[in-house]
Amino acid sequence: MQIFYTVSDSLVNTLSNVNSVVDTNVFGDTFTIALSIITSLCLSTGCGLRVFTPFFILSLITYFFPEAIHLSEDVAFMSSLPAVILLGIAACLEVLAFYIPWLDNILGAITVPVAGISGVAIGAIVLADLPPAIQWGLAILGGGGATGIQLTIESIRAISTSVTAGFGNFIVASIENGTALILSILAIIAPIIALFFLAIFLLLIFTIGKKFIEKRKKKKQLAS
Repeated sequence: MQIFYTVSDSLVNTLSNVNSVVDTNVFGDTFTIALSIITSLCLSTGCGLRVFTPFFILSLITYFFPEAIHLSEDVAFMSSLPAVILLGIAACLEVLAFYIPWLDNILGAITVPVAGISGVAIGAIVLADLPPAIQWGLAILGGGGATGIQLTIESIRAISTSVTAGFGNFIVASIENGTALILSILAIIAPIIALFFLAIFLLLIFTIGKKFIEKRKKKKQLAS
């Protein structure tokens, strides 16, 4: 009988511990943090395509749905109507500017460092609830990814300019604009889908880049 009571007490204590873990929502918090990290990295990557588009989408969504992402008091202004309007104008001007043949290459060169800084900034904004060391570490990682994406895209744009005399740049710009918009939206409303979308995009970019490099090599061989 004593053994039975001992086992029963052990089971009760175990169930009590399990309930306490569930009550603290450890698993839920961990999943929420993971989603925040994915959102941060996807938005940072979006800055490598278009600097203002991720900020505009973040501002727009948090304006209509403040609970979507918690913004700290320091950046709470981003969810205001003036911020939405200004970022929307900036995003539209940036998108249109990359369709101008001679301007796209200049802007691309300028936005390489800006994309990295923007990636760090938006990553830090999304991860504001995490400890500073983790927040800025992940934000810097996202900024590095944004810089890498921008450098890759600019390499493709440069090769496109030389191979197609600039006519192919319209396609490059359209892919950038569409991907930046879709990735930014998915990063906030469906982070896991955004992660898969980002993986497919990276695979596509590196495949296109490889083909462009091969065409450039063939062109040089024929010229020589």
